[in-house]
Amino acid sequence: MSLHAPSPAIPFPTLTLNTGRYTVCGPHRDSPNDAPGICLDWIFGTFDHRRGGHLVLQEARKVLSLEPGRALLFPSALITHETIPIAPSEWRSGVTGYAPGGLWRFIAQGYQTRTEWEAQGAVDDLSKHNNEGILRWQEGLNRFLMLAQLETQWGAGGPTS
Repeated sequence: MSLHAPSPAIPFPTLTLNTGRYTVCGPHRDSPNDAPGICLDWIFGTFDHRRGGHLVLQEARKVLSLEPGRALLFPSALITHETIPIAPSEWRSGVTGYAPGGLWRFIAQGYQTRTEWEAQGAVDDLSKHNNEGILRWQEGLNRFLMLAQLETQWGAGGPTS
């Protein structure tokens, strides 16, 4: 079995088209996504981005005013986010790109579900398999920088040379 990206130009294995005239959402985390993975949030429509449609990143304590056509990359499984409503006469839609966390487990289980994997007698490898999952989680979290690391790398005036 081989897996292919939905488009050669998009580096995410999964895309969701959030269509409709009024695509806004309440506070949530995309917990099924790969936790340390990055999510694409690409906004389009005809709305006044100064008055509504803002993306709120709760833990970061940021409210982002994104013009239609703009995109943002962030770890949507780890950050609670929501969208501020738009006016009834406006429309806002979007495209999200992400990697489901179960995709990596599916690959690690030989391109089969956990039930299929266990039915083939793979239970002997269960402890090793679970430890590899913990290792994948730790490696993913290590990709994120701590505040002190960000300050060292970026400083007050931007990226360091």
